[in-house]
Amino acid sequence: RKFVKLLAPLRWFCNRWAKLRLKEKTGLFKKRPKDALVPNYSDLWFLYKSVRRRKPEVIMEFGSGCSTLILAQALKDNKKGFLYSLEVSQHWREVTLESLPDELKAYCTVIHAPAVEIEYEGVLAFRHSNVPDVAPEFLYLDSPTLTQARRVAVDPLDLEERLEPGFFMVVDGRPANVIFLNKHLQKKYKFTHRPLFHNSSFELIG
Repeated sequence: RKFVKLLAPLRWFCNRWAKLRLKEKTGLFKKRPKDALVPNYSDLWFLYKSVRRRKPEVIMEFGSGCSTLILAQALKDNKKGFLYSLEVSQHWREVTLESLPDELKAYCTVIHAPAVEIEYEGVLAFRHSNVPDVAPEFLYLDSPTLTQARRVAVDPLDLEERLEPGFFMVVDGRPANVIFLNKHLQKKYKFTHRPLFHNSSFELIG
């Protein structure tokens, strides 16, 4: 219980620290409209450093926004790789595209991918449409917006057959989705939960 009470101030400090670490890259978000979600710099710093270290050739993210900009920037800094960003809202897809600096457009595409309501082994869930036929080495799951009835997205399960060892997935919050993936993913993963960053990761090891 004491740890839970400490999380809020620790996250505030971590967010301030991460903003300082990102330095000039904070300018990436200046074109975002006032009604867009504000940047969570600790999340963005974690994504940026993970991509810089792992150097993936193909990234897929579900849910566009500030994360799209920082992932594309990490690929540009790596001098290789491509990002497929899937967005359920046509409006926010256009916002993300308009926010992208010209020098990052060669490193990503933003795809309109409406979420379809499905049932997966008795569980009410979502599945994105228009998912590209690629094998991501890095995946960021932050979409769609979940409901009380539907609290999971199944897309990582759809992709699993094509994944290779070294694949790394980051799930932003979404505790029910994390439990669901832990139950249904078939391959062997190293699982890590990070309360401070409010995320979990799955690294394919076999």
